[in-house]
Amino acid sequence: LTPPAALVTSDGYERGKPAPDAFLLAAERLGVEPVGCLVLEDAPAGVEAGKAAGMTVWAVRTTTPRSALEEAGADRVFDGLPALLAARTSTAAG
Repeated sequence: LTPPAALVTSDGYERGKPAPDAFLLAAERLGVEPVGCLVLEDAPAGVEAGKAAGMTVWAVRTTTPRSALEEAGADRVFDGLPALLAARTSTAAG
């Protein structure tokens, strides 16, 4: 596997989710503005962190109910990765 362009691990920031620190650090390391980032999450704390960072958040329903992800502020909620990937592909093509 090709290593990612930027890697953020828990030892690189002080506050964990729902604080936005990890997502903001990732945007900084990638050299992009947070508003141009898309966060993929499966937990309310991650959704809250992404939104607090000023990013668009798409959530995947795994063990968390759709309502909890929506209440956390997810911009879109998908029932699984295949649905999310299909939406991303159609968005990129359109």
